[in-house]
Amino acid sequence: VIKLPTSKPVSFRFKKGSNKYWAALQVRNHAYPIKSVEYKKNGKFVKLKKTFYNYYIGSGMGKGPFTLRITDIHGHTIIEKNIKMNKNGKVVAGKNNFD
Repeated sequence: VIKLPTSKPVSFRFKKGSNKYWAALQVRNHAYPIKSVEYKKNGKFVKLKKTFYNYYIGSGMGKGPFTLRITDIHGHTIIEKNIKMNKNGKVVAGKNNFD
């Protein structure tokens, strides 16, 4: 696997229709393929279910903002804090990427 040549941070897109009861989240601009995406709830990380169409699905996530832990196929993790749910499909910028 070759690293995506980017110096930009990851970004996130919530699928239109996402809400506090059900949400679909796509991680974009990641340097390596993603193994898992988790969100923090009550002090613990909860794994989101990956779909075949490259979104991660959660139910009962709440309205946010979210702390997300993204793990790549090499086991490297990044944590993104204060990610707000955008219900209109607008891309939300993160601050980190995999080295």
